[in-house]
Amino acid sequence: MANNNNNDDNVGEGDFKFSQPFEKNGIFDNPWSDTWEVRGLSDLIKWQWNSQKVIIPPQDQLEKLFPVLKPNMELINNFHELVKNKNLSPTAILATWIGHSSFLVQMNKVNILTDPVFADRCSPISFIGPKRYREVPLTLDELPENIDMVLISHNHYDHLDISVAEHFGKMSEDKQPTYFVPYGMKTWCEDRGLKSVVELKWWENYQFNDEINCIFVPAQHWSKRSLFTKNETLWGGWVLESNRPNEETKELDYSSLFFCGDTGYCEVFKEFPQRFKSGFDMALLPIGAYCPRWFMRPQHINVEEAVTIHLDTKSRHSIGMHHGTFVLTDEPITEPRELLVEEAKKQNVDPENEFFTLNHGQSSLLTDIIVNQSKYDNVRVIPINEDNVVYINEDNNNNNNNNNDINEIDESENENDINIE
Repeated sequence: MANNNNNDDNVGEGDFKFSQPFEKNGIFDNPWSDTWEVRGLSDLIKWQWNSQKVIIPPQDQLEKLFPVLKPNMELINNFHELVKNKNLSPTAILATWIGHSSFLVQMNKVNILTDPVFADRCSPISFIGPKRYREVPLTLDELPENIDMVLISHNHYDHLDISVAEHFGKMSEDKQPTYFVPYGMKTWCEDRGLKSVVELKWWENYQFNDEINCIFVPAQHWSKRSLFTKNETLWGGWVLESNRPNEETKELDYSSLFFCGDTGYCEVFKEFPQRFKSGFDMALLPIGAYCPRWFMRPQHINVEEAVTIHLDTKSRHSIGMHHGTFVLTDEPITEPRELLVEEAKKQNVDPENEFFTLNHGQSSLLTDIIVNQSKYDNVRVIPINEDNVVYINEDNNNNNNNNNDINEIDESENENDINIE
């Protein structure tokens, strides 16, 4: 369970003021007049009238384009123990892509789900609406036994799955995760049986435990769950800041995660370094659902803008999301992933280690300590700092566990056994 709420409103240092949403009579709106435009019913009709049908390839081609991999459950289920035993860095982060904006993220002794959607359709009606064309790589019952946190960015159906909320709501209270939701969504969650729910406004924070601080951050988007509830709840992204005590140095090992949610590009991302001065170790950024641009620009970034946000927020490693799962807009399904490589290079970002995509079920492991990666099937290992990577032969590591000495390292098989993509 989470600690008592600590809604400190971070309004800035000195004269600097962070962006806040407009709010009138319980209705929220975006404050950025130069980039935000409301799209109405006539715009929607115009788009749908001129929309180009997106082609879904045959199943055999889909298997090649978007393979659904079996998650490495051995690593997932033992991740925290590996960190504890110093077989992974104390600041290691493991992110497994479930699809669309859904990730299982593991860091500093907690298991986190982002916008978990496991339903076959993202729609209020089970037999109508966008249908999943790539299946989930694991079921809810196959997740780690303890899910500690669920981060919800907003209430659209491709981000908030009622079946997932009800799944956790049926658990005993001591087994339930804490749902972190935008302001206005707490009642909806409690109606699904969830007991531990934290709702925040932009820049408010909640101290989950002694080492994890959770901050709700702005995004340029909107909310709507039913016909007459537009913008009655807030929207945004989440930042997790972790400060883990280091028994050897007696200092704190800091790591950070930014989960963006849905957003159009706006000036708020240039504010992030004012609050998060060291940037982020890992960011989960949307790269899909952007066409046609005249309609989608205010609410969904394109790939070029995603790379710009990666740079604005000083993210060291970013994973592209919000693509490859549902057909929501008009761009070809492979285009976001293909453009990411091009756009990253244009903005001098490494598309291999700094901003990349995963296959469904694949994990990205951010660590500087790597023990026998030959066991890490379907895992993309990314060094936190390439200059500080430590490779440990498994047999040597077992001998060294007793004295916690990792200075004597057998690297004779590194080139063959360890493949850092």
